[in-house]
Amino acid sequence: MKTLTLIIAFGFFRTGAISQNTIDSSDSIVVSEILEELEPSKQLTDSILNDLVKLKIIKDQNNVAFSLNYDKFEVNNKKQPTEILEVFKKKYHITKGYSVSYAKTKGSTSTSIIKKD
Repeated sequence: MKTLTLIIAFGFFRTGAISQNTIDSSDSIVVSEILEELEPSKQLTDSILNDLVKLKIIKDQNNVAFSLNYDKFEVNNKKQPTEILEVFKKKYHITKGYSVSYAKTKGSTSTSIIKKD
């Protein structure tokens, strides 16, 4: 068996075992399920990006990267003040072990959302 990894926009992926040269017809359903799973993360990152524009931390939502966790908030490799970190932690319910990373450059977008228990 080989493992098929589907990488879809926003950095989400799902793996599944398939035979060497076959793909089951139900695999097309998996793609639609992945797209449904992406929607909440897209809503989260869109909201964060909108807030960054409103606060004039970024000018627009192109060529931007951010990383937000309980201890630090960086936007385009610049650490944000503690006051900004606290606002985003409160609004987006960022707790210890939770992190959101996003990058958009030259038409490529990746998102990573991690929740460690």
